[in-house]
Amino acid sequence: MGVKQRTRCFFDISINNVPAGRIVFELFSDKCPKTCENFRCLCSGERGVGKTTQKPLHYKGTPFHRIVKDFMIQGGDFSEGNGKGGESIYGDFFEDESFDLKHNKEYLVSMANRGKDTNGSQFFITTRPSPHLDGVHVVFGQVISGQQTVREIESQKTDPGSKPYADVRIVSCGELVLKSKDKEKKKKAKQSSSSETSSSSNSSSSEDGEEGKEKAKKRVKKAKKHGSKKKKRHEKKEKTMKSKSQEKDTEQAMSTVVVPTVASDVNTDALSSVRPEEIPEVPQNRFLLRRSPLDMDEPGNGNVSPRPCYRGRVFYTRSGRKIKGRGPMRYRTPSRSRSRSRSRNRRAQRSDTPPHWRSEQRRLRPLRDVLTAQDKWARGEDLDNARATFAMKTLVVFDFDDTILNGSSDDWLFHWAPGQSFPPRLLELYKNGPWIEALGAALLFLSEQGVTGEAMRQSIHNAPLTPGMLELFQFLESNRAHYDSIVASDSNLSFISWTLEAARVLSLFRAIITNPSTQADESGALSVSPFHSHSCPVCPPNLCKRRALRDFVAEEMARGRRYRRVIYVGDGNNDLCPVLDLSASDVAMPRRGFVLEKRLAEKVGSCKAMVVPWDSGLDIQTLLGRLSDEQGK
Repeated sequence: MGVKQRTRCFFDISINNVPAGRIVFELFSDKCPKTCENFRCLCSGERGVGKTTQKPLHYKGTPFHRIVKDFMIQGGDFSEGNGKGGESIYGDFFEDESFDLKHNKEYLVSMANRGKDTNGSQFFITTRPSPHLDGVHVVFGQVISGQQTVREIESQKTDPGSKPYADVRIVSCGELVLKSKDKEKKKKAKQSSSSETSSSSNSSSSEDGEEGKEKAKKRVKKAKKHGSKKKKRHEKKEKTMKSKSQEKDTEQAMSTVVVPTVASDVNTDALSSVRPEEIPEVPQNRFLLRRSPLDMDEPGNGNVSPRPCYRGRVFYTRSGRKIKGRGPMRYRTPSRSRSRSRSRNRRAQRSDTPPHWRSEQRRLRPLRDVLTAQDKWARGEDLDNARATFAMKTLVVFDFDDTILNGSSDDWLFHWAPGQSFPPRLLELYKNGPWIEALGAALLFLSEQGVTGEAMRQSIHNAPLTPGMLELFQFLESNRAHYDSIVASDSNLSFISWTLEAARVLSLFRAIITNPSTQADESGALSVSPFHSHSCPVCPPNLCKRRALRDFVAEEMARGRRYRRVIYVGDGNNDLCPVLDLSASDVAMPRRGFVLEKRLAEKVGSCKAMVVPWDSGLDIQTLLGRLSDEQGK
């Protein structure tokens, strides 16, 4: 018995409708048979239409909607294409099958989920070891070919929500079946056995004894010699045919006439059979010569009609004035006296207003019609615009420190430090220096002390959220049709994503606007870089939330998504700049007793938005419900 081969599938990838290559997967069907069968059927498209989405259960044409550099690429949402849809072949979701395989290397294929036992059709391919995903996502395969294509997808530029600007799609997919070599071996074995049986039957039909055996051997030798002679004859014939065809080709290719210079060197066999009178003349070079005018007397040019010349003709107006100049006549001068004009009836029939002036007069609309068009909303005749207004969503923006998290993520650094303290130089840099440099120096110091990124992640998983915030997130998750949620914080991506992942609400947020962070080396040290550079005097140098929020809303408008209002939930001094940029229809929600509430009290009249303080997430949920009720009325 041979070793059972694992299932293999493939993706043909295109980037902006340009073929990028093929990715071949090997599925661990011996470890996770149910998960692998789900992936295989979605590659082949053999299960028809989904029960929930009512769309084909097939990866063909689906995009890679999320790309995080030095982490992973994610796809498989065949219903929505943005990470919010998808369905398994078993109907909606299925349970986590096995966590035995770990995310200990790159190019592993794992299931994306929204929490425990929520596996659908979405998957991701790791581009580096990710041990923090162990026990959360099911590994069911690996990439065995096309790693360069995966790297090319990973290198695409993305927006703040990790969505690639390029259109990265699966143009074709399916299952690869290995071709067995057993049939070829069986054919060879049959041919050898048949030759042996034929030789044995010939020898048995000959005379018995030693003489019969010798005669049989002689017959075999003669047959071999006869066969070899036939082969040699056949090869000679092929060689002669090839040489003749080559000679014909060379004769056809020789198109030049050999003209010997000396009479004694003339060889009649070497001359070509082409006669000199058959050689065409070299065409005359005329590209610098001007063409002569056509002769009208020639019989071939009799059909050309001469163009009439109007230069000698003189035009006069109705009043008898001579018209000078070029171009079309637009203005007709009136008569200088009634005696020189035509009859009054003629003047009554034809207007003196130029035609282009009359066409412009027809385009004018009375003020009455304009006012009635603007007053359609008051009379209830513009219901389509009303429906479009009600279809717009509300954007809810959250700060992270002291808003989502009940505390500051900076305090975790002191908690991880040996003796919960840093050297004096780091403390001085933390108080007076740029925040990004201080955070980078602190993370480097922690890595030198043996504190890895995995240890930080485990510690952050136990961080408490603000009271009522988890219930608020559940309310927003159940009302995705009316609300979009994002995070805007000057913390870093690792701390925020680890916290939201532990609370199982990471998929709720459409974007996380913060300072990017990466794992610098295998030891687990983190490095943080600024989100962007700006010239705002109010915000810290690493992030201006006002500018980042404006860019996000502009990008969403370019995609056809508009927001009715923005609700900003914050607490700190760096939230003042985006709050002052809100409009009258927006809502600013400072946390009661924190810096933002005090700064807004100092700047009375500067904030156009409605200001509503909050203590817990339930206060925010109550406000959202009240605003939705007012909108319904």
